[in-house]
Amino acid sequence: MRPIVVGLHPSHPRSAALHWALAEARRRARPVQLLLARGVPLPGQFGIVRDALVPEPLAAEVLQRAREHAAAAEPSVQVHTGVRDGGPAAVLVEASAQADSIVVGRHSGSRLSEAVLGSTSAQVAAHARAPVVVVDDHAEPPADGRVVLGVDGSRANEAAIEYGFDAAQQRGSSLVAVYAWHLEPPEQATLPWISEHTLHRLAEEQQRVLYEALAGWAETYPDVQVHHVVSRLTPVDLLLAHAKNASLLVVGSRGRGGLPGLMLGSVSQSIIHRPGPCPVAIVREGDRH
Repeated sequence: MRPIVVGLHPSHPRSAALHWALAEARRRARPVQLLLARGVPLPGQFGIVRDALVPEPLAAEVLQRAREHAAAAEPSVQVHTGVRDGGPAAVLVEASAQADSIVVGRHSGSRLSEAVLGSTSAQVAAHARAPVVVVDDHAEPPADGRVVLGVDGSRANEAAIEYGFDAAQQRGSSLVAVYAWHLEPPEQATLPWISEHTLHRLAEEQQRVLYEALAGWAETYPDVQVHHVVSRLTPVDLLLAHAKNASLLVVGSRGRGGLPGLMLGSVSQSIIHRPGPCPVAIVREGDRH
């Protein structure tokens, strides 16, 4: 059975990411693998990145503390540990080939560190071969169990839809399916450039896009109550607004591209780089779950 892999940080062995992964493993009867990467990239002078290694005794101590904490928090969950040489992102991406999902924490750092090193969570989400869940260490605990799902109407989005329905069913919660559409007025427009009648017709068409994207999933998950949201807000603003106090936000991505800037969709990229109101799952076409 593929494990839920948690990336451990040497200074955060009892992270929010660990707690989220343990609870998810209990719900879904999955084992958990606690994985520590010994390679720690550090920004040096003039933006040059230098690598440092976590000493083996410290790595063993971090894993032991995390394992003991996991056993106390969720005694029914089977827990394995592992330590590997290499940077955190590379180690987790490699592990994703045999993982059910990857869970990483989002730790706020200095602007210099972000600029030089990039975000580990963003790198993992861009390259992993399994769904990636990003848990902000500073996020408030969820007030309710609803799951928020971003829908874009594309075929690639179906993996995220399935993940969202499954997550809602596992939690016994409702699913809020969110679809955003936007119209950019012509640059020279000084008067109303589109009639109210046309706007109303377009809104009805967008509503149909959402219902068609979810067609069949309600029958597959009959116990999940679905709420539909269609709005002309930008996708990121709409998703983050509905994700407040939710237990999980699920977004898709258009797949892995050949250039770093194209490896995640703009929506998932923007959400990862903002402080999250709740854990965020990034699921792409072909991701196993």
